[in-house]
Amino acid sequence: MQQTESEKYCELKRQVQEQQEQAAALENSNKQLHKQLEMRNEEVSKLDRQLEMEKADKSKMMKAMNWEFQNLDWDDNSSVASMSVASVALSQKHKQVRDLESQNNHYRLRMIKKQKIWGKERAKMTEMGAEAQKLKKLVESEKARAMDIKQQWKQEVKRAESKSQTTEKALAAAQGIAEQQKCEIEKLERKQQKIKKQLTKEKEQFTEAQKALEIVCHAHKQTKRKLEGAELSLKQAKNCLHEERQEMTNTRDALQSAKSTLQEMKRKVEHDRDCNQSQISQIEKLHKKEQARVKNLHVEQTSTKDALARAQQEVEGLLLEIDEQKTIITNQSNEIQYMQQMIDGKSARCQKLEAAKSKLHTTPTSSPWNSSPTAFRQFLPVRTQRSRTWKSYIQSSRRLQTTSFKMCLHCALNILEKECASEREKRVALQKELSDLSYGLNEKKQELTTHEMKVHCHEDELAMKKEEIFAAERHLAKEKQRSETLTADLLTLQSTVEAKENTVKALLKKVQQQDDTIEDQKNQVKEIKLLNNEEQERAAKIQEQLPQLFQLIKAEETKSLNCRQTSRGCCQIRT
Repeated sequence: MQQTESEKYCELKRQVQEQQEQAAALENSNKQLHKQLEMRNEEVSKLDRQLEMEKADKSKMMKAMNWEFQNLDWDDNSSVASMSVASVALSQKHKQVRDLESQNNHYRLRMIKKQKIWGKERAKMTEMGAEAQKLKKLVESEKARAMDIKQQWKQEVKRAESKSQTTEKALAAAQGIAEQQKCEIEKLERKQQKIKKQLTKEKEQFTEAQKALEIVCHAHKQTKRKLEGAELSLKQAKNCLHEERQEMTNTRDALQSAKSTLQEMKRKVEHDRDCNQSQISQIEKLHKKEQARVKNLHVEQTSTKDALARAQQEVEGLLLEIDEQKTIITNQSNEIQYMQQMIDGKSARCQKLEAAKSKLHTTPTSSPWNSSPTAFRQFLPVRTQRSRTWKSYIQSSRRLQTTSFKMCLHCALNILEKECASEREKRVALQKELSDLSYGLNEKKQELTTHEMKVHCHEDELAMKKEEIFAAERHLAKEKQRSETLTADLLTLQSTVEAKENTVKALLKKVQQQDDTIEDQKNQVKEIKLLNNEEQERAAKIQEQLPQLFQLIKAEETKSLNCRQTSRGCCQIRT
């Protein structure tokens, strides 16, 4: 009891320590999470400050750009150049502002996700705090239970001490009783030794009696076995005689039936010989006819093979023509695609020129023609840019920046309009050529389809001819198999006739052997009868000696029962 209570107290201590360790670990984890939250809040505040600074910079830049835009002079070339520079700077600033806004949006999304995660972690922290409070309450309750168990353990220790004093008194009384019992046990052991000696003597006598009984029982069993063996031998001899008589009758019937079957077999063999000779003559005639048919089929097969080879050559030629036409069609389609690309490029150039013309008519003051004389090169074709007249025109336009420049612009526009008209005419001509080429392509495609249909028809005809050839070859193989089977049947008939003759000879030999065995069996029956008479005489003698043996067995059994009863009584006295 004391040990079990101490073990319980130790287990309770361990549980309390484990719970205290868990509570400390939870507190540490809570502290770490609070630190992480503070760090993340600081990062968020830094990002907000950066956003505010960037917004202020953006507003300042916009104000400065608007002021510069208002103070610009639109008449001078220098003001236009400064305006272009300012527009480039504005576009760069706008790009920077957009990049910053995209980064801010990205940071905001990240912060929203992080706030969601922090909310979940805060909920987990609250749950962990509630669990920690529950664990503290459990620890306090376990401490109270441990104090109660200590008090109970002290009370039980006092009870055990009082019980130990009473048990010491009882032990002193029991020792005196044990000494008295030792003396009585020594007396009983002396008596037991005497009884053991008597039992050993009785056991020796009993073993001798058992050996004698075993000898008598063994002799009795041997006699019984001999009698049973004699009876079985008599029964077997009777059964053998009955079976031999039946076999004799069966052999006589079999001999008579064999003689009748031999006569019938001779008649059948003669009839089969006549039939076989007639069949052999018919088979030879059929074989000659089939040889002639095979020769004719070989001739037809060679002719069909030649026709097949010619048809295959024709098909190959048609396939080559089809491949050539396909290559021509692909080349023409590539040319058409190239022409379409050229037309699309020229149409795009015309559209650009029309757009430039419309701009010139609508906004002559703010157009790029006033800013720089080389700005309109992007609207002209490549040939006009490379011409010498155009270079001289550029040099003169740099000198004359006002009136002559505008005149040159009008000339250039007239030139461009002429080129556009010529290109439109070329485009119409190319479209006509494209329509003609597409019509020719369609006709060639139709011709190709007709050629392919012809090729497929030729292939179908070739397949039909091949099937006919295979069918003829199969028919030849079947005819050869039939001729081979007929020759094999002839050989089997000859072998069956010889086998039947051999079976007749073997049956005659078996009849003679059975006659010899019948005589031997008769002699064995006589010997068995003599042995049976001897065994009957021995059995009669054994039956006369049986009552004496039974009396001896009963006497030995009574002795063994008496010995067992005496041994049981001795064992009871010991106990």
